[in-house]
Amino acid sequence: MFGIDIHPVSVQIARVTFLLALGQERLQARPAYMTIPVYMGDSLQWNTSGFLADREVLIEVPDGGELLEFPFEVARDPEVFDAVIGRMLDLSKQQAPSSGLTAWLAHIYNLAPPTIERLAETYQTLRRLHIDGRDHIWGFVARNLVRPVWLAQEDQRADVLIGNPPWLAYRNMRHDTQQRFRDECRRRGLWAGGKVATHQDISAYFFVRCVELYLKPTGLIGFIMPYAAMTRRQFDGFRTGVYATRRGTRVEEVFATLQFTMAWALSNEVQPLFPVPSCVLFGRVGGGGGGVLPATVLAATGDLPQRDTSSDEAEEKITWIEVPWPPTASYEAPVSPYRDRFHQGATIVPRMLSIVDFVPAGMLGANPATPLLRSRRTNQEKPPWKHLPGLRGNVEKEFLRPLYLGESVAPFRVLDPVTAVIPWDSKLGRLVDAGTAQQSGYLHLAHWLNSAEQMWTQHTRADITFIAQVDYYGKLTAQFPIAPLRVVYTKAGTLPAATLLADPEALIDHKLYWATASSEAEGRYLLGVLNSETARRLAEHLQSRGQWGARDFDKVLLSLPIPQFDESKTLHRQLAEAAAHAEKVASAVPLREGIHFVRARQLIRAALAEDGVAGQIDALVEKLLAEGAASQ
Repeated sequence: MFGIDIHPVSVQIARVTFLLALGQERLQARPAYMTIPVYMGDSLQWNTSGFLADREVLIEVPDGGELLEFPFEVARDPEVFDAVIGRMLDLSKQQAPSSGLTAWLAHIYNLAPPTIERLAETYQTLRRLHIDGRDHIWGFVARNLVRPVWLAQEDQRADVLIGNPPWLAYRNMRHDTQQRFRDECRRRGLWAGGKVATHQDISAYFFVRCVELYLKPTGLIGFIMPYAAMTRRQFDGFRTGVYATRRGTRVEEVFATLQFTMAWALSNEVQPLFPVPSCVLFGRVGGGGGGVLPATVLAATGDLPQRDTSSDEAEEKITWIEVPWPPTASYEAPVSPYRDRFHQGATIVPRMLSIVDFVPAGMLGANPATPLLRSRRTNQEKPPWKHLPGLRGNVEKEFLRPLYLGESVAPFRVLDPVTAVIPWDSKLGRLVDAGTAQQSGYLHLAHWLNSAEQMWTQHTRADITFIAQVDYYGKLTAQFPIAPLRVVYTKAGTLPAATLLADPEALIDHKLYWATASSEAEGRYLLGVLNSETARRLAEHLQSRGQWGARDFDKVLLSLPIPQFDESKTLHRQLAEAAAHAEKVASAVPLREGIHFVRARQLIRAALAEDGVAGQIDALVEKLLAEGAASQ
């Protein structure tokens, strides 16, 4: 039995757990020499090069670019490797020349001359690190990172592999990791790309890579995975069970095949467990890749007394039932003509560089043409921005616009927007940077943008300018010229919220989706659908899921068969009229100043339910969607 983890703290915790599992009695009778088979290692083997198991180990030294290279002739045998790295470290402490190492290697291990030469070069690097005072960690790192290479050899491969792989979405990876991850996934047919590219998760690649490297041809695997692995489009290639490079329909290189044999579904029906819904997927190597998923899964329900409960307690509290494999979410061929009309708002992040508060005026008052502003700070900011000082300065009034966030929208009612510095030059018809603002005579805007651009350049890893970030994928400039009437709805949340926006100056943040409404009647018709419990319930299976259940709406509601508004149809007019009444009910709800948006939405929904219009809208939407589905 062997264990691997890439995080040193996790390795130490696992080693202690291993000792506790052995128990005091066995430890007291232990042999003189005992090793705990839990190692730090890069299971993906991104620190290696070569083909299959014949892999050299390359360890990059940060802040220097040096490489510690260990040929496969040495890396494949942990005993030889330990002795070689130990001799290197001892000699480096003595600042001995490499000739002492090469003579010892040739005499003791009879290694090939090219291997000895490369090890001598690695020794010289270790020696320089020692002279610079940077060698204290490399023996530990090298000894541990070589273990995955050893375990990947044919005679060391495992019968059973159990694990909890890292769950990391593509959007949260560093740029260099994104490139490597994308290329690796494409080679194995795992990359979905397109609209789900940012949702691609490393857990699927990790699963496949472990099958490829560490399992015998008859091996079994069981990994804890995101629940999305069973249903979401970004995992389509993973669920095929055939991981290969293809050119058209022709398979060129097969890395691994797998037959999925069983699954446990651990959704929100089990609490407390993981922060997001999960599953356990089991498979057997080979089988031609299967291609057919199990017809059923075992679904767990029940409340655990605590997160780290014992197996006996869990057995008492958890009920397992056999249910059909959950339906696969589809984003293909939108069934509503409104799907392509809605757009995501602008990515105004980091917000502290653009979203502002007005500084209270002093005794002499403020200049309304160039008000004094400061960065609006919240407790939701992320590093490094949360630790940086905010901006402060005057900005010309024409560059201040209302910005509607997700928290600015309630069902059938607009809540308060924030104010944002938006460098849109209406004369030029485009966004401007600090230099252009200076040349155009906007001195205050230029000063603000110059500070924002400097802070962005100093503290971001992204290889784009600040203005390009604000207009990421053109989502800001796409809002100009601003439409006089827009339908907006929230990207995420437990319940949907949508309203009409009739502000010709306002812009929309990425936490909202928006579409131009051709008339108030059409806009209210859409509000009726988007705010309804009927639509939420019917689209729930398409949503990604979080700790508190289904969470992101994005465009899943627009995947429902919502027909194009036709004022000549009675049902359409009835829904628009009911939504108009709902607007009046929502606007009449008293909301105290500074009320949290979640509480405001709760009060409005309660008023809509008490009035009866919420139930009326649900009934109309159910009838509308049934007719829409029948017509397709």
